[in-house]
This record gives sequence, structure tokens and C-alpha cells, in this order.
Amino acid sequence: MTGYGKSVLDNGDISVKVEIKSVNSRYLDVNFKCTRGLSFMEEKVRAMLKDRIDRGKIDIYVGIRGEYTDKKEVQVDEDTVAAYIEAFSKLRKKYGLRGKADLSMIASIPNLLTIDETEPDEEMLAPYVTSAVRSAIDNLMEMKETEGRAIEKDMLLKVSEMNGTVAEIEKYSEGITSAYAQKLRERIKELTDDATLDEARLAQEVAYFADRSCIDEEITRLRSHISQFEENLPKRNIGRKLDFIIQEMNRESNTIASKSVSIDLTNSAIELKNIVEKLREQAQNIE
Repeated sequence: MTGYGKSVLDNGDISVKVEIKSVNSRYLDVNFKCTRGLSFMEEKVRAMLKDRIDRGKIDIYVGIRGEYTDKKEVQVDEDTVAAYIEAFSKLRKKYGLRGKADLSMIASIPNLLTIDETEPDEEMLAPYVTSAVRSAIDNLMEMKETEGRAIEKDMLLKVSEMNGTVAEIEKYSEGITSAYAQKLRERIKELTDDATLDEARLAQEVAYFADRSCIDEEITRLRSHISQFEENLPKRNIGRKLDFIIQEMNRESNTIASKSVSIDLTNSAIELKNIVEKLREQAQNIE
């Protein structure tokens, strides 16, 4: 499910900023980015996300400014500076050279300046970062829940359409066997000029047709799947379970379509498959 969450925590000394973006995905995929010195929080942040989110491609950024963060200090090798200046002074006196060693000349001395980078105080930062991440996740989940309620409403409408289509299929399937027997009887009489009809052979053919075209079991199982779907839809963390139920719905829909023996039944079976496919696309976004 899609969503966005943001949090800024500022206590005067440090400021922690967290941004989370989520887009649809069948699995949980977390992309973690942070300012230098906060990589120690990555596993903690991933665990916090996993505890609240089951599905989605998540991009999370954690940034920090202020005290207790990593600092850079330039260190000067003063002993080397003094040695160079003393050497310049000796050369000037010995060879009668003019000029003085200035700042630009000293700065060009190799390895004279070094940068000392201090690591952030992890123990001090961890509670602030955790709090900011938790707040951002709360905001993200609030947005996702709003979207989830809208999806739930739409899916319930589609389930209602499915119930109506199943009722149509059940109606069209009634009397198919007797109608087939009557048509077969009339056709045989036409072809045999009203010759004596082999009732046993006719009954055998009708029985075979009835067995091949009967969809009572498929309709019963489909209604059961619909009931399970409606029962589980309001629950949390049911995305994968809904995927499975819809997979079973699709299986029954395919079987009904393959057994269709009338244009009305075929059209209803196609409509049923269309509704199931729409449900499948939406269910993949539900956590």
C-alpha cells in the first residue's frame, strides 16, 4: 500500500528528521539511507518497520544535525612546521637567501594537515532516532489505514457483484440437463425418421452430459470462498491469506467456464473471472 510519513524531533541540541515512503509490493523491501554516523541504527530501524509493516517497497531516510553528531577537526603537525621553519632559516643564512616562510608555503608541506573525524555518541543518539522513526511510522500507518478503508469498501462492492454473478450462474445451470435431454431426443428422432429410440443409450448420454456440465460443487466451494473472504477482509495482516482465497476463487471460476454449455452461462463465467481478477490486483496491495 502507498503512504508517506515524516517526523522531525528537535530538542535544541540535535534535530532528527525521518521520511518514509511506501509503494505497493507483494513483499517487504526496505531501502535505508541515513546521514553519516547513523548506520549503527539500520538494523534497529529495519526491525521497527518489519514489526509494523508486512508488505511494500519502503524508502526511509534518517538525518541528524547538531551536537553529539560526528565532528571533523583539522590537526596540524606543529613539530613538522617548526622543523621546516628552522630548515628554511638555516638555508637563508647559509646561502644569503631572501624571503620568509609564509602560510601558503607551510600549507603546501605534504601530510602537514590531517582531519580527525570523531564518531557520534551512539548511546546518546539512539533514543532520539528511535522516537523519530516511531513517529514517522505512525504517520505512515495512519495514511495507509485511510487507503486501506477505501480499498476495503471497494472490495466489498466487488464481492457483492460476485454474489450476484454466482446467483446468475446458478440460475442458468438449472434445468440444463433436462433441456439437453429433450433436444437430444428431438434431434435423434429427426435423424432416424421417428424410429424406435434407444432409451438406455439416451439415458447414458444424458448422464455423461450431466456429469460433465454439473457445476454444483464449484458453486458451493465458490460461495464458501466468498464467505471466508468477507470474514477475513476487516482483519489485519491478511494480505497473503486473501491472495490464497482469491487463487481458489479463480480456480473455481475457470472450472465453471470450462463446463459452460450455454452462452448465458459463459458470459456470466467471464464476468465472474473479471471480478476475481480485480480483487486479485487489489489484494496484492493489502497488508
